[in-house]
Amino acid sequence: MKSPHNDYLKLLRSYLSGAITGEELQRCYLEMFKTEDRAMSEKLFGVLDEVFGDIDSYCPDPILLAELRKQRGNWHLDDEALRVRVENAVQRIEAIGDQS
Repeated sequence: MKSPHNDYLKLLRSYLSGAITGEELQRCYLEMFKTEDRAMSEKLFGVLDEVFGDIDSYCPDPILLAELRKQRGNWHLDDEALRVRVENAVQRIEAIGDQS
């Protein structure tokens, strides 16, 4: 069985490299995380769960994003904020290492 550590890093890095868009990352990551059934450390799960929240709050449409922020607060993420969060998460996942 493949390691969740490496699979999530590969997906997140593909977004950071520009190989996939934020919308593609959102679709793939949310599906991957929701159906995840492989064992992983609590540390890795914690980081991946935070990333899930970040990606779930991502909105690629600037007009809709402005409306959401006006109605519900400033917690929705644009492309720049998502990129910063994903970069941070990749560093944290790399620091945890593959414990499979």
